[in-house]
This record gives sequence, C-alpha cells and structure tokens, in this order.
Amino acid sequence: MAIRLVEDLSKAGLIYALQPCGSVRKEPKLYLTVPLRMFFAKKGFGVHLGALREEFFVNHVKWISQPCYLKGKRGEKTADFKVGDWIIEVGGEKKRRYQRPDYIAVDGLLTGNGRIPLFLFGLVY
Repeated sequence: MAIRLVEDLSKAGLIYALQPCGSVRKEPKLYLTVPLRMFFAKKGFGVHLGALREEFFVNHVKWISQPCYLKGKRGEKTADFKVGDWIIEVGGEKKRRYQRPDYIAVDGLLTGNGRIPLFLFGLVY
C-alpha cells in the first residue's frame, strides 16, 4: 500500500523518489517538490536546513542526469549524491572535503577547491 502511494505521488509530481546508487535494496529517499514544500512551509511545519539544501539540489539536477544517493555502512561518512560520474556533497558554507567528493555544493558565493555555490544549480532547471 505504501509503495503504491509513493509511486502515485511520484507520478503526480508531488514527490521525487531518489534511488540509492548501485544498491540491491530499493529504499528510496523521498524529496518534496517545490510547490509541496511551499505548501508545508506556509502551514507552519518546521524545515530542516540541510534537508532543504538537498531538496533544492535534487529538484534541479534531476533534469540533466538521473542522480542517486550514496549509501554507506552504518556510521560511515559518505558524500551525498552521484550525478553522472561526479560525486557531490551538499552543505553549508563551512562544509569541508573530509568525505572526499568531487565537488561540494555550498551556501554562499565562495568558489574554488571544488566548491560550487548551491544557487547555481537552480540555473540548470
């Protein structure tokens, strides 16, 4: 029943189910689309900033390539997403490269050392 509901909401364009990279288990991460996020924000639901960043990234990158999320073993620090051949970590301005991604999508305007401002992914849309 729940799987069918997720499939129907995905087809309707209300959520985006992101599959794990190369995993046999099919446990998708569910991301809200922009209109649904705005609805919940207006209703007073709290928004976790990290989830909002990832949601923004996924909603804009899904149009150029089929992204997937990286899933490590329990307690293992892994980067967030794989888009094409690139591994990308999404985070705040102080995010560092300890997870060894190819690029870091960060808040703010600072670039260099594999850092890309997160808002630039909005231009891909």
